[in-house]
Amino acid sequence: MQPLILLLSSALVASATHHRHENFHHARDIHLTRGVDDIVDSIKNNTNEVAGKISDAIDSVLARVESWVIPATCPWKISWPLPDTPMPTVDDVEIPQLSLFPRPDSTANTLTIYNFCDYDLFFEPHIGNTLGEIGHIPAGGKLDRPFEAAPEGSGVNLKVSKTEGDYSKPVQIEYAVSAGTVWYDISLIDCLGRTEDGLRNGDTTACAGHEAGLQMGPAKDALSFQCGAGAWCDDQAYLYEENLCKKSNPNSACSADKGMAVEFCASKRNY
Repeated sequence: MQPLILLLSSALVASATHHRHENFHHARDIHLTRGVDDIVDSIKNNTNEVAGKISDAIDSVLARVESWVIPATCPWKISWPLPDTPMPTVDDVEIPQLSLFPRPDSTANTLTIYNFCDYDLFFEPHIGNTLGEIGHIPAGGKLDRPFEAAPEGSGVNLKVSKTEGDYSKPVQIEYAVSAGTVWYDISLIDCLGRTEDGLRNGDTTACAGHEAGLQMGPAKDALSFQCGAGAWCDDQAYLYEENLCKKSNPNSACSADKGMAVEFCASKRNY
């Protein structure tokens, strides 16, 4: 009987050993699978992150390339790039209505100029090719000017300055009325700084009211251009000569009976 006992004992030992061996492999397979899944997930996440960064970089490069191409199509000879000047916004985009400031109050068929700055403003009006009477808006004051008609193909340009008698670096408030419609825009081109070589640069410190924001538009129903305090806002105002011949230009139109208002130092409005 002893051989049979030994045989049974050996069979039991073999069976037990084989069972534990299967359990060991099963557990190890679970851990290995989980480990591989974690690695795959990590690779996927990293790949997606890298792909996102690559996509953003490509978009940035394309935007810059498109910005550089814009002036190359211009028939006028424009110095470009300008020193210390931001790249222009990409062309052929819709001009957004910003909400940096409350909309200004406006009066039908009237240009209203608000001076919220803590200094006086002086302006030189040009009606077509005719120089009008020089004006003054005290700090905290306002001025109402009925819309003026200009010769066909021209408009009204108010050159606004911080310095009395010096209109060499003006903020230009421009509008033209035709058949009951008023076209309007703000230009900061001529108040930009200059290099020793006479090239315009990105310095806007001479631009009246710009350090605290500018706004131009009617009270409602049409676009109100808003240039944030000290901002380079070439989608809201003209900042490049001939606007670099872009398709998208920061000008708009509305019915003259909506009126038009301009705010200097718009962020300081206190009502």
